[in-house]
Order: sequence, then structure tokens, then C-alpha cells
Amino acid sequence: SLAGGSEGNSIATFAENLSTCLTDLGLSTPLLSDVDVTPERLRGRKLVLLPLNPSVPAGILPALRDFVEQGGRLMTFYSLPDDIADLIGVRKGEYIRPEGGPYAGMARVGEGLPGQPEFVGQGSWNIQVAYPIPGRSRTVAVWRTGDGRDTDLPALVVSEQGAHMGHVWLTDDWSGK
Repeated sequence: SLAGGSEGNSIATFAENLSTCLTDLGLSTPLLSDVDVTPERLRGRKLVLLPLNPSVPAGILPALRDFVEQGGRLMTFYSLPDDIADLIGVRKGEYIRPEGGPYAGMARVGEGLPGQPEFVGQGSWNIQVAYPIPGRSRTVAVWRTGDGRDTDLPALVVSEQGAHMGHVWLTDDWSGK
């Protein structure tokens, strides 16, 4: 992203968090700035992760749209530009700062996803909610409060086109993630 200063540092930190986690799992992870995304660089990829993108340069939206239309999946974390929400099949909700301190983490809903744990620690101090769109997406995890109560706020919403997690990827509970 073109962001500088503390926002640029945050973007770099959260991108590195994701890259390190995926590398620990043995997955190859090229790390690109959003301004460097091109159709050629997306060719042959199955998944694009946007770890913290307060805005998405207009020039890459067509490349991301083509990528998803050709079967690729797109996952966003925390920031959810309107065009991207529509692309991945979720409805952008509200920004929430939890009362009483950060959320404790994410609790699986129903059967969740294959291999998804019952709970993952994630001390999120604020969230950008995304809601599922009936027939297009579903909630697979909700936020759990610090006192152990599951909320009805989606933490992770998935669709055939991608997913949205309501906060950035943190390094707490590394082994659970």
C-alpha cells in the first residue's frame, strides 16, 4: 500500500504476520504491495490475502475481479472496501471497539471449516464486521468476549469467492492458528 508512517508500519507488520504463519505451515508466500498486483502476478495463484488494506488502489480492482471470476479466492483482514465486500460475497457491517477490553478470540460456529479448531485466541481490540449474504456466504466463527461469552458478531465469514476476518492477523495463539 502507499500508506506511510504508522499506518504503513502496521500494514507491513500484519503482512509479515501472515507471511510468517504461512511459511511456518510450509506454504510459499510471495509478498507484494497492493500497488504491485497485476494479472500476470496473480496468474496461477489460488488465493490472495489482503492483510490490512484501508483502501485498494482502483487500478488493481479489475485484476482482483478477474482473479476471482477465474476461480481464485480473495481473503481480507479487518479493512473491507465496499468493492471488495461485494466481490467476495459479504455485506460490510459496522466498526466495533468492544466494551470491557479486547475480544479473547474466535469461536467456531457449527461445523465450521474442515480442520477448524473450536477456538482460536485473538486479542482483537476492535473489529470491522462483515455479515454473510444468504445464499452467498456463511459465518464460520464468531467473536468471544474476554469473559468467555460468544457474541453473534461474525469473526470469519466465508464464501466460494473468499473470506473476511474481522481483525488483522495477530501472533497470539500462534499454534492455534
